[in-house]
Amino acid sequence: METIWRYMTLAKFVSFLELRALWMSRLGSLVDNFEGTLPYKTRESMIATNLEWRPTFEGRPELQDQLAGMSDRNVSGGRDVLVVNCWFLGNTESQRMWNEYVGSVEGVAFRSSLSRLDRSILAKQEFTTIGKVKYVDFSEYDMGKYHGHQAGERALLKQTEYSFENEVRIVNMNLVCPGCLNVDGSPPTATQEAGPGMFDPSRPGLYLQVEPNTLIEAVVTAPGAEQWFYDLVGKLCKRYQIKSPVEKSSLTLG
Repeated sequence: METIWRYMTLAKFVSFLELRALWMSRLGSLVDNFEGTLPYKTRESMIATNLEWRPTFEGRPELQDQLAGMSDRNVSGGRDVLVVNCWFLGNTESQRMWNEYVGSVEGVAFRSSLSRLDRSILAKQEFTTIGKVKYVDFSEYDMGKYHGHQAGERALLKQTEYSFENEVRIVNMNLVCPGCLNVDGSPPTATQEAGPGMFDPSRPGLYLQVEPNTLIEAVVTAPGAEQWFYDLVGKLCKRYQIKSPVEKSSLTLG
């Protein structure tokens, strides 16, 4: 069983309890501008292949000009249409992850497993996948033209600088549907489910509903958290019917 962790502030923890859902961020809205993009060598190879079709459109310069940009449009579309939710893979807690994603003693982490995560998702889209991120040098790595065309595979590729995150991701489409919630936490409207408004490229993401007691093996309070905070987390879990135990961080002294 592979152990995974989700580190969060108290505010994000309360949001999870209230919505019983994980926030899925649009790929293009993440801090790393290389998210969902093509490694350099793959991009150059794909552009060269597309340009081989130029003679087919002789006399149609507007179509010939479009060939060079096909790969970049594919990437741009993927960054709009895909959303991800990220977990840390590791048998034990990571002090660096506490620092990066919580930054104080008033936060929690979910301890879970890949199996629990998969079983907890209440409504999977046809595209929904859970995968480990591969860390590569974008200036040297070549993922191949076939894989380069797959937005879902690009979403599981990151630069080597981020390898400390040892990340597992849920990858989903940025489509509001049953089992998802809008940015404000509201369920999809009948109009959205019928099609209009289901996809919005400017939407920063959406919520994916899960079954908390299937997902969470334990709720762990941040290193250095005081007793009152541990007690508060326990009360919140009881109020929201979270049956998983609340534990103190193993990185806390004493």
